[in-house]
Amino acid sequence: ETLRPMIEQYVASLPDNGKREQWRPVTTYHKGNITNRFLRKMETPKANARIYWYDTKTPYSLENSIKADMLGQVLSKIYLQKIREDASAAYSAGASGYATINGDRPFTAIVASCPMKPEMSDVALKIMNEEIVEACKSIDATTLKEIKELMLKDHATELKENGYWMSTLISYVGRGIDDHTGYEQIVNAQTPETIAAFAKQILAAGNKVEVVMLPEGESTIS
Repeated sequence: ETLRPMIEQYVASLPDNGKREQWRPVTTYHKGNITNRFLRKMETPKANARIYWYDTKTPYSLENSIKADMLGQVLSKIYLQKIREDASAAYSAGASGYATINGDRPFTAIVASCPMKPEMSDVALKIMNEEIVEACKSIDATTLKEIKELMLKDHATELKENGYWMSTLISYVGRGIDDHTGYEQIVNAQTPETIAAFAKQILAAGNKVEVVMLPEGESTIS
């Protein structure tokens, strides 16, 4: 009761001048495939790679956001197993997926990252690129089941936190996007087939940026 009239008085006193901000699209995403490999002097030789596969056409929706998240988690598990454990080519490896929208421009991306052993960089990069292609064909059902269970468990915890509701309300009031309704049903509805089809859709967009940093003196750069 005390605070509301103060806020109203302050807001009412702000000048209007009849002006309204207009959103303007600014294209910042590279189209097609691009690779940037470079060398750096290092006291302790390290190599690092980050790869983005992205789509600027797929409409934003809660379902697509969930699918991107799931695909990123699936790839993260694969990378950890095949790059770090099986090939011993990296100190760690992972991936994430997300979907967002800026103005009326949707953006969906899968991001792979890997701090590699310099002498094993080609091996790590080969696995990173091959496995997302394989994900377009099939997704391991057991892995997806584990991811779904974890997402639902985390969501149940988030429902008790103010931060989740604040973010949800800001998205809904500010952008008209409902990132809450039907979350559990959408997660439960996903299958290996729906996630594989989503992976295929992202790769079909044909946009990829690969950035690789290697220490000077490494012969693996090309």
